[in-house]
Amino acid sequence: MQANFGSGLDGTWADYKYGFSAVNGGFWYGTEAIHQMTTLSSNSYSLCVEAEEVNGLFIAFVYQIFIMDSESDGYTYFTFGVAGSFDPLGPTNRQFKFTTKDQNNQECCCANQAIPGKGGWWYSCTTSYTHITIAMNGVGLAGFYYYKPLLGSVEYKYTKLIIKANP
Repeated sequence: MQANFGSGLDGTWADYKYGFSAVNGGFWYGTEAIHQMTTLSSNSYSLCVEAEEVNGLFIAFVYQIFIMDSESDGYTYFTFGVAGSFDPLGPTNRQFKFTTKDQNNQECCCANQAIPGKGGWWYSCTTSYTHITIAMNGVGLAGFYYYKPLLGSVEYKYTKLIIKANP
């Protein structure tokens, strides 16, 4: 199946699985392609996350190891080896399954957060934002935000996930 060139971030499971590109809705390489690349290749991969807050503050962090699990695992992910002491994805490794508006893979009894968030993501089910690892809990047309304990929700102008083969 080929990538969809119109769905944008508020797409279906198939859109995220095979990838999409939309002028005013973002770009996604495809969870299946990322899974195959990071698990079936002889290379290891790193993940860089870049974001700019609406107030202009830029953040970036790099993990030396990034793996995306299979569709049957819900496209969970594993990260390891963050540079520095800021580890926003830390203990959430392989904890959250990918969810889209038409496929809720969140824990039992959780409302599908991809619907109000208008985008697929690794949503948590908690409403207790007590730790910084409740990272990147929203995406899509509703905006991308990050919750910092004691500081509240922070909105971003843009976010970018970059996957790179390690030498």
